Amino acid sequence: MAKKKGIKDERSTETRIEKRRCIHKFTEQEISGINENIADLTKKLRKFEDEKKLVSSIVAGTDAEITKAVNLKEAGEEEREMDCSVEYDFVKGQKTVKHPETGEVIETLPIKPEEREQDLPFADKKNKGKEEPAFDGETTPFDEEGDK
Repeated sequence: MAKKKGIKDERSTETRIEKRRCIHKFTEQEISGINENIADLTKKLRKFEDEKKLVSSIVAGTDAEITKAVNLKEAGEEEREMDCSVEYDFVKGQKTVKHPETGEVIETLPIKPEEREQDLPFADKKNKGKEEPAFDGETTPFDEEGDK
């Protein structure tokens, strides 16, 4: 069959579907959904920012602790409050403070007047802290022994 001029063959045109990138105008419903997504993501971002501040604070604190530990290790020592022995020499009027771990003399100082009081060597240790009976001016312990 021969084709006649001006008459279209039914097979000369055809419509097919292809994927292409085109501009799409959002509907009101789509815009509403995007707004909800923005709100959710903003909340999520604020939460992560707060967590980031907390974690940053923890990291900074941990970093400071590491630095302190490294400095202590490098120094090989640290200052601590310790129970030191204090030896009083009442004849010389001075006291000597010694390091509890090494026995090294830390300092020697004059004895203060309030420190000059010392326990009597013959004081009864089991009565230590108990108050002695007050002297009434008439009876003495010797009087009581003599009466027996």
